Amino acid sequence: MTSSTFPARRRTRLAAGAAAGAAVALSLLTAEVATSLLLGVPLPPRAWAFLALYCVPAFTIAGAVGAVALPLERLSAAAVWLTAALYCTAVASQDLLGGRARLTPMRVAALLSAAAAMAAAAWVTERVLARRAVAPLPALVLRMALLLPVVATVHLAARALRDAPRGAALALPLVVGAAAAATALLLARAAARASALQAAAAVAVTAGAIAVAAAWAGAQPPPGALRDLPQPAALSGAPPPPNVVLVVLDTVRASSVSCYGYERRTTPHLDAFAAGAVRFTAASTVTSWSVPAHASLFTGLFAPEHGAGTAQRDPRSGLVRPAPLDARFETLAEALAGRGYATAGISANLLVAPHMNLTQGFRYYDVRASPRALSPRYRTLLQRVEALFPRAWLADPLLGAFPSVFRSAEEITDAAVSWLARRPARQPYFLFLNYMDAHTPFVRRPGFSGRWPGRSPRLPAYGLRETEAVMAHRRDLTAEETAHIHALYDDALSYLDHHLGRLLQALDAEPDRDRTWVVITADHGEAMGEHQRLGHDCVLYEPVLRVPLVMRYPRGAPEASRHGGVDERPVQITDLAPAILAGAGGAPARDTPSRRGAAVASVDCYCWHDHPQFHGPAVQALALGGLKYLDRQGDAPALFDLLADPREEHDLASARPDDARRLAADLERWRAGLAAPPPPSADAADGAREEALRALGYVR
Repeated sequence: MTSSTFPARRRTRLAAGAAAGAAVALSLLTAEVATSLLLGVPLPPRAWAFLALYCVPAFTIAGAVGAVALPLERLSAAAVWLTAALYCTAVASQDLLGGRARLTPMRVAALLSAAAAMAAAAWVTERVLARRAVAPLPALVLRMALLLPVVATVHLAARALRDAPRGAALALPLVVGAAAAATALLLARAAARASALQAAAAVAVTAGAIAVAAAWAGAQPPPGALRDLPQPAALSGAPPPPNVVLVVLDTVRASSVSCYGYERRTTPHLDAFAAGAVRFTAASTVTSWSVPAHASLFTGLFAPEHGAGTAQRDPRSGLVRPAPLDARFETLAEALAGRGYATAGISANLLVAPHMNLTQGFRYYDVRASPRALSPRYRTLLQRVEALFPRAWLADPLLGAFPSVFRSAEEITDAAVSWLARRPARQPYFLFLNYMDAHTPFVRRPGFSGRWPGRSPRLPAYGLRETEAVMAHRRDLTAEETAHIHALYDDALSYLDHHLGRLLQALDAEPDRDRTWVVITADHGEAMGEHQRLGHDCVLYEPVLRVPLVMRYPRGAPEASRHGGVDERPVQITDLAPAILAGAGGAPARDTPSRRGAAVASVDCYCWHDHPQFHGPAVQALALGGLKYLDRQGDAPALFDLLADPREEHDLASARPDDARRLAADLERWRAGLAAPPPPSADAADGAREEALRALGYVR
C-alpha cells in the first residue's frame, strides 16, 4: 500500500460518513415535517430551514467523525437508532412525565426503556437486512426511512397516552420500537429487490410529496379559533344605545405609560387620546394574570367568586391546570348581545379563548397564533433538547427565528379595522380587543427596537437569561439587566402605541364616532425587578396591580363633560362591566369595595411547581386610605404606606399593628361577603388549555 493510497481511502471514508450523516439529518427533517402534517400542525417552511441549518451540519460532522471507527453500515444504523432513542426518551419524559427535566427514578426508567426498545428494534432490523442480503444503499435508505414511523408513532402514542398513568412513559418506547420493527419487516422485501437508483428515486419522490403537501398546508392561515356567526337582530328603540369598544393592553403597567407620569414618552397616541377623555389615576386590577383578570373584566366578579384560573387537578393525569370560567356566569358580551348588540372579539392572548370559556356571547371571535410561531402542539427534536446546550447555541436562536406566539399589534389593529368595515349597519356593537406586545418574550420591531436607551448588545433581544436565581432571591439584577429589560419593555410599548393610534384613528373616522364609548385599560401590569420579581405571576405589588384606564364617553353622556380631566377615585376592572351595562340601559352598577374607597386583589398560584417564574404563595391584598395590606399564605402579612413608600420597600406590619389589624379585618369582611364559585365541571378542552399555557410560557 503506497503512502498516498491510505489518505485517499481515509478521505473517501470520511466523505461517505459525512454523506450518510447528512442523509440521516434530512431523513429526520422529512420525518418531522411529515409528522407535523399528520397531526394537523404543519411546520412552516421557515422551520424547515432552521432545522436543516442545525441538523445537517451536526449530523454531517458526526458522520465524518464516526466513519473513523465504524463501517458505513453500522454508522448509519447507529445514527438512526440513537436519534430514535433520543426522540423517544425526550417525548416520554416531557409529554408523559411533565415538569422540568429532573433525573427522577421514573425518568431513568424511561431512558432505560427507550434504550432497550430501540436496541431490540435495531437488532430485528439488522437481522432482516442481513438475511435478505439487502445492498448497502437500499439498506441505508431503509434505515433512514424508519425515522418516519418512529417520529410519527412517538407523537401519536404520546398524545393517546397523555391522560394515562405516569407508567405510560415506559410503554411508549415499546410501542415505538414495535412500530419500527414492523416497518422494517414490511419494507425489507422491496428493499432487497431495489437497485441503488430505485432506492434514491423512492427517497426523492417521498420527500418531494411530503414537502409539497407540507408547503401547501403551511401557506394556509395560522391555526386558531375563528367564530363568525350571524349577529343578533338590533332592538328597536330610540335613541340607540352607545357602541362600546373595550381595549385591553395586556401586561401594560401604568407606571410605564407616559400620560401617567413616566419620563419616557412611550405612548404619545394614548396620551393624545387621554387628553380628550377621562384618565383614571387610581385604577387597579384584581388579580395578576390573564385568565382570572379577563373573567373579572367580563363578569364584574372577583376571582374567588367566578373561580376562573383557580387550581383544578386532572384526576387522570395529575396535572394542575387553571379552571375555565363557568358557563353559568353571564358575561358582558352575552348581556350586550341580549340587548341587540353586534359582538366581536379579537385577541392576541391564546388564553382569552373558547377553551377558557372567555368568549361567551361573542358572535364573532378571532384568536390565533402568530404566523411566526411554532405550535406547542408539535415540538421538534431541537426544541426538546435545547436545555442540554448553552442558551446562546440553540435556545436564543430559536427565539430569534420564532420570537413570539402572539399576533402583533399591527395584525390585531388590521383585524379590528376589517371587522369595523363590515359590521352590521345601524346596529350598536361591542368590540373587544386584546394586544399582547408588552408581554414577554419581546420581539424586534423595525423602527421601534432600540428606540429607548439601555438596550444591551450582550443580553438577548427577547428579555433576560437565567432569571431563576433572581426570582429565588439568590442574586439581584445588575444595572445592565435592569436598564435592558426596561428598554425592551418601552420599545414594545411604543410599537403597541403606534398601532393603537391607528385603531383610534379608524374609530374617529366611523360615522357613529360620537356615540361610541371607548375604554382602554390593562388586565394587569408587570414587575421588572421590583422585590426581585420579573413578570406578573403570583405578584400583588403595585407595578402589577396599577393599570392604565382611559375612557372616552359618548358625546351625549353626562360623563362626557369631564373629558380632558382626571378621576382620582379608586376604580378596579371589576367596575367596568357593571358600568358599561348601566350605560347601555341596564341596572345601576352594583356596590363594590372601590365605591367605598378600597381596592382588593387576590391570586391563586396554581402552577408554580411547573414553572420557576410562576411560583409563590397565594396572596390577597387590600388598599385603603393610602395603606396596603398583604395577606400571604405561609408567610407573615405585610403593611405598606403607599403615600410615603410607593415602592413598598418598608413593611410596617410590626410598627403599626393597629392599622394592620384594621385592614386585616376589612379584608376578612370582603372574603366573607364573596359568593363561592360553582364546583368545577368536566371539561373537554383540557388539551387546548395545555397548549395555550405552554405557548405563553406558564407551564413546561
